Amino acid sequence: MLSYTSYTAVIERDLTDGERDALSNHTNAVLRGNDPVLNLLDNRIQNYFRFACKWNKPVGSAPLEMKTGRSVLATGDPPHGMGSTKDVFVQSCLKEARKLGFGFVADDLLESSHMAHMVIGLACANYWDVFQTVLSA
Repeated sequence: MLSYTSYTAVIERDLTDGERDALSNHTNAVLRGNDPVLNLLDNRIQNYFRFACKWNKPVGSAPLEMKTGRSVLATGDPPHGMGSTKDVFVQSCLKEARKLGFGFVADDLLESSHMAHMVIGLACANYWDVFQTVLSA
């Protein structure tokens, strides 16, 4: 087992020429956008947010209160049917985040993707005529 001084000695040692070259090449690849691991991460994040911003609630799904005509949450019983739009969105995005390998940061992704989805929806609702004019040109 290595002691603390052994770790310190390893950390403070000078890099060999090969290690220095490898570090320089990796740094240059990251800065130029050529690093395959960083590109994979970037592609997956883009795919996740593309999914979240294009998400639509499944057709025919209504909150349980609308289906039954009574407030289930007031009785303290958990709802068994389709939840609110946000609940359905969160479940869909959570499944997508896990599929793309982001389960460990899913909570942060869910919060930011829900906000992005809401902003896109609001912008489309308020400015669709402007978007349509620009997109058709």
